[in-house]
Amino acid sequence: METRLMSSTAVQDPFDTGCVVIASLAPATLSRFDPMLRRLLAGTQLFVKHADGRYHPKGCALGLPHCFEFSELVRAEARSV
Repeated sequence: METRLMSSTAVQDPFDTGCVVIASLAPATLSRFDPMLRRLLAGTQLFVKHADGRYHPKGCALGLPHCFEFSELVRAEARSV
C-alpha cells in the first residue's frame, strides 16, 4: 500500500499492481487534455495499476501514452470479478 502526500492531505492507494479499478478522472486532470480527448476520457472507466504505481486506462484504443496517479482518480474502487 502506498501513501502519497497531496496538498497536505495523505491519499491512500490500497490497490496492488495489476489490479483493475473503476474510477473517473478528476476534473483538473481532464482539463489538461484537448476537448476531444476530454469527452472520451470523461465518465467512469476501468484503469489497471502498473508496477510503478501509476494507472493506465484498461484497453485504451487511443494509444494514450499517459498514465495517471492515484490522486488523479475519483471514487476508485476495485472491480468485482
